[in-house]
Amino acid sequence: AVSPEYKANSGFNFNPSINFDGGYNSLGTARFASANDTLVVFAMSKIANSTHWGALISFGRDLTHPQWYFGRPSVYLTGGYDPYLLTPAANLNIPYGINTFNLKRAAGLTNQDIWWNGAKTTYSGNGNYLYNATNFWVGNDGSNDGLSSSEVFNGDIMELAVYKNAGMTDAKILKIQSYLAIKYGVTLSHNYIAGDGTTIWNKTTNPTFDNNVAIIGRDDCQGLNQKQSKSINATSTMTVGIDNTIATTNIANTGAFDTDKAFLAFGDNNLTGLATLNPATTCVPAGLDKATNKIWKFIETGTVESTRINVNLSGTGFNSNFSVFMQVSDDAAFTTILGNYPMTAAGANFETTYNFDGTKYVRFVGNTTPLTNVCTGNKTLNWISFAPFDYWNWGTRSKNITVGDQQFQVSVTDAGNSMYIPAWYPVNYYNHLFMPRYDNAANESNKIVTSIKLRDASNPANAKPAMAADFTIRDFDGWIGGKDKVKIYGKLGAATIEPKLSRNRYTAITLDNATDATGGALPWDWSAWGTMYVNFESPIDEIVVEYTKDNTYPFKVYNDMAIGRINLTCSLPIPEVVTPDNVYVFKEVSPSPSKADEAFRYKFTIQNNNCTAKTINFNDVLPANLTWIDSTLATTATLGTVNNYGGTGTLTLGNLSVPKGTSYLYVEAKASAAGTYNNQAT
Repeated sequence: AVSPEYKANSGFNFNPSINFDGGYNSLGTARFASANDTLVVFAMSKIANSTHWGALISFGRDLTHPQWYFGRPSVYLTGGYDPYLLTPAANLNIPYGINTFNLKRAAGLTNQDIWWNGAKTTYSGNGNYLYNATNFWVGNDGSNDGLSSSEVFNGDIMELAVYKNAGMTDAKILKIQSYLAIKYGVTLSHNYIAGDGTTIWNKTTNPTFDNNVAIIGRDDCQGLNQKQSKSINATSTMTVGIDNTIATTNIANTGAFDTDKAFLAFGDNNLTGLATLNPATTCVPAGLDKATNKIWKFIETGTVESTRINVNLSGTGFNSNFSVFMQVSDDAAFTTILGNYPMTAAGANFETTYNFDGTKYVRFVGNTTPLTNVCTGNKTLNWISFAPFDYWNWGTRSKNITVGDQQFQVSVTDAGNSMYIPAWYPVNYYNHLFMPRYDNAANESNKIVTSIKLRDASNPANAKPAMAADFTIRDFDGWIGGKDKVKIYGKLGAATIEPKLSRNRYTAITLDNATDATGGALPWDWSAWGTMYVNFESPIDEIVVEYTKDNTYPFKVYNDMAIGRINLTCSLPIPEVVTPDNVYVFKEVSPSPSKADEAFRYKFTIQNNNCTAKTINFNDVLPANLTWIDSTLATTATLGTVNNYGGTGTLTLGNLSVPKGTSYLYVEAKASAAGTYNNQAT
């Protein structure tokens, strides 16, 4: 006989096996039963083909051995075989299984039992079976000396356990089968039971989700330590690992359960396809329109630490330009959604982490509306550039500016002739498109319209959208009874896209609605109090700014405003690590580089992917030689406490209430010396 081969990963839930190649491989063991000893055999195995007749373990040559017989587990006793499922005669068409053979030992006994994946059948077997005199054989119906053999096993045996005179009952058998099912990812036909009798997964109460059941868990009394699991069913797409870890094998997983009797069970409803989401009534990140019909139910028993979830979503058609999120709910109908957890690509799959508590339901959301010709490489439209030197010249009304793969087609129209000295304006001023107007109450509604179309640099007739955009409106204020007014919106094809507007903490700027704002009565000019911040969180291929006035008097009054540099995002940021509170902060600086002792601006994008507001504490400490500028704080979130940050390097916001979705926070700073400065928000 030739020894079989060890396989580190059997393909069954990341655990090893012994492979028998059908060429008289076998393992021998000294006889451990004789006379009237009763044996109960548990085996987790897989056969290489359905026409196979191979012994799992032989106790008596050509007399006593559990086996696979033409695609079904069976027992060969005293010259005849008795299979699982006596009818029909065909094989099970599933070449693997958890098999239990209860070989009840008594002359004339006719109620032997065979189990397959938790289902039992009773057959009329002769209990007066015989044993070899010296040796038993695994993977081979061997003779006592091992020189003669038949029914050589061809396939993998993952685990084999033999109980002798153990007083085995069906209740005990269910526990051992549950142990094997958890370890090897097999879906059982009965409840999953822990060693102490606790029900881990109840099939009766979970009929909808009793598909592709898998469990991670620790059960010391059974020696079970399954740190990562995936059902071996062909329709299974999810793997879960303890301590935010999934490895190539269960042994290689460095995670650990902190306590005994800790289990996390999950199964799905086995549905396919996608459901359409209504962002107006469903808590879902911007731009996402579909959710998987397949829903997973998770049940925690004991205390299980945070887990890593890996799922194959290749059949969903989710658009790669948008992030994919795992959505967690307290109910199967997803009426009480707790949050959307960002996922990162892991090969063909997606991954995230989550700490399950009690019972939760999971599905995955993304975008299925393909965007064509999306830009690559985040970029900025500057109104003046130096390499090569170019700028928006006096009185220019249209100009095409190419940056990377995009052409910005900019036009300024003034149908009502409200522009002040139209031969001179608009013009670049401190890298802003500066436009003054001179009018009265009678023509205050005349629009000066700035359109910025995003086109393909290689074929300007085609749109080339960005995934997001932001810019500022400066010098947005009032003078002698006249107030600046703007209406700002974006376009994507024929669709209108609304921005999110932000203003300074102390400003008199009024946000009239999602797209409209009115300046204060006083001339704040270029200060932070005369600045408004504009963010588009959805894809756009055009930005439109309509500039009007709110005039009090019949005589003409001068006012002005300026549009800052346009920043385009072509690839949306994805958090590298999921945080416990599911809130994320991204920090950007503009302009960079800037001059010493001149103001530059930090922008903090705060993503709250939960479905309710979150209260956070925010702290940012600048490197030496950088200080915050007083009274420059602007945010769409609700402020709690704010420290006296002006002139210091520390900004501290206590009890900052962040609504669900995306919020923005802006603060200006300056450097006392030239250099390169690294910094990070905390």
